[in-house]
Amino acid sequence: MNHLLGLCDRIKKAELRSYLTRNYVFNEISFLLSCWQNKQQRYSKHLDIIKVWHSMCIISNMLRTSR
Repeated sequence: MNHLLGLCDRIKKAELRSYLTRNYVFNEISFLLSCWQNKQQRYSKHLDIIKVWHSMCIISNMLRTSR
């Protein structure tokens, strides 16, 4: 969780190319945070791992291409 919040800070500081790109990255992070924070929705651990991995790939690619 702290790792995700750290990524949020890095993305805020990064100069991303467009407003749409920045929104897409924040939407990915928000989706992940809501999955973990919402205790009423019961995702399987396997599904969580896939979602986290997929979102981290997207976020790291965005950060890499924004430099």
